[in-house]
Amino acid sequence: MKKINYFKLFLDVIMAIIFTLLFNTHIFGGLTFHEVAGLVMGIAILVHIGLNWRWVKNVTLSIFNKKITLKTRIGYVINLLLLLDMAIIIISGIFISKVTFSGLNIHNSFFNKSTHVSASFIALALIGIHVGLHWQWIMNVFKKLVNINKTIKPLNYILKAMAVLVLALGLYNMTSVNYFSKTIRIFNINYSVNKQENRSIKSNEHFQVGEGDGDTFNSSNKDRNKAERTANENMPNKIGLGRSNILDTLSKYLSIMGVFTVITYLVEKLFYRKNISMN
Repeated sequence: MKKINYFKLFLDVIMAIIFTLLFNTHIFGGLTFHEVAGLVMGIAILVHIGLNWRWVKNVTLSIFNKKITLKTRIGYVINLLLLLDMAIIIISGIFISKVTFSGLNIHNSFFNKSTHVSASFIALALIGIHVGLHWQWIMNVFKKLVNINKTIKPLNYILKAMAVLVLALGLYNMTSVNYFSKTIRIFNINYSVNKQENRSIKSNEHFQVGEGDGDTFNSSNKDRNKAERTANENMPNKIGLGRSNILDTLSKYLSIMGVFTVITYLVEKLFYRKNISMN
């Protein structure tokens, strides 16, 4: 096993953690962390592509070759969609920036806050599918990392139990954050920035973990700035609450991502078994 694979796995885990933390704009300094970490994510994505450039190049040049498997084609399409979605997230993030690029003062009917939020929720699904398609590789690298050379039945039972738990928790969290209603908003490009801001409270144009926990993404600049100041006040006295918010954010959005990972893995496994039985 090449050591570069360990680095790839480590990078992927860090990227997943950082991305889910970006759904909470009130941790680690609020919007400053959110915007800077978002830019770091952009760099990490480029590094990720660079590490897998040989695969990208080979599949791109032979995508219409009949020898390319269906799984590879699907994975390639998912990667393209994910790259496009991440680009939309970063560009819209720059357009609505209140810290890093606040001096630009750019306004656009598409790259607005609604698009930014919607694209972020879509990314959860695309990342989950991406992970599901590569789950076997992830497990192989992990087993090599912890020096597991044979199948361990208790480990399989634990993984199955975890999959059920992730599905249950993820589906619950998808309902609690109105997941699908947020993802489809990106397709409604007729919203103007002003109309969106005026209707932000009534239409729930933000996502949140729970009342009063600080995990909000408001469409109203006034409300968002007020929440930012509140979150930063007496920060030393709120360390415990902050940690709770971090864990809550991770469990909520990683579990949503996990739903798509588990479903993708199960569908692929079912498809593989069906092909075996037919042959």
